[in-house]
Amino acid sequence: MIVRIPQHIVPLEKKLKEGTAVIWGEQPIYEKNESSVVVEVAQELKIVPRNIFKYLHVSLGEMLEKGALIAEKKTVFSRTTLVAPNRAEVRAIDHNTGTVTLVIMESSEAHFAFQGTFSKIDKQELVFSVPEGSEYEILTSIPNTFGGKTAYIGEVGEITLGNCEDKIIVTALHDTMSLSKITALGPIAVVHYNALYSSTDFLALALKHKADWQDLVKHKWPYSLYIEGSKSVYFYLS
Repeated sequence: MIVRIPQHIVPLEKKLKEGTAVIWGEQPIYEKNESSVVVEVAQELKIVPRNIFKYLHVSLGEMLEKGALIAEKKTVFSRTTLVAPNRAEVRAIDHNTGTVTLVIMESSEAHFAFQGTFSKIDKQELVFSVPEGSEYEILTSIPNTFGGKTAYIGEVGEITLGNCEDKIIVTALHDTMSLSKITALGPIAVVHYNALYSSTDFLALALKHKADWQDLVKHKWPYSLYIEGSKSVYFYLS
């Protein structure tokens, strides 16, 4: 089966080669987030916009660490400085408006694990292959990415710490007490069939088709992966 993962989900330190086997999840994986900040250099230093180059200490494309000096104005009696609020790249310098645009790089830990063999990059997606698996359509997408080992719970007695902690739970149980027990034991997410939980405080996906649910329960794939905003979820054998 082919699994496609957007490049921005997994910032890679080096390029993958075709045929490389990856085992992500044993170490934390971080999602990159970018936000733009416009530094009003001319306004803050009280200078003519076209003259900002006289006061700048940065150049276009430069990577800045937090606190790095962006611009400075000195007089006999005062010194005004502007510094980077966080680690950032100088993305634009505008001499007409007297501004510098920074793109701040931030990272947040993603609860994400995946095992597969790298094939290629296609349309900004990393393409992997896994020995076997299925992709199932879901009712409603969610803005989270998660992946890892799965556990199949059919009865209340199977709700244990070993079955739930750091697992993606596949279960037909949907009563409040059962779900409370499951979520109290630290699962990554819960996957169920055609049931919408409107007041949950955990990640939940609902498979859209009964035939898919039956296929999933039959195969009991040991791993699962969901990509934020997707209309389907992967279950697979690594």
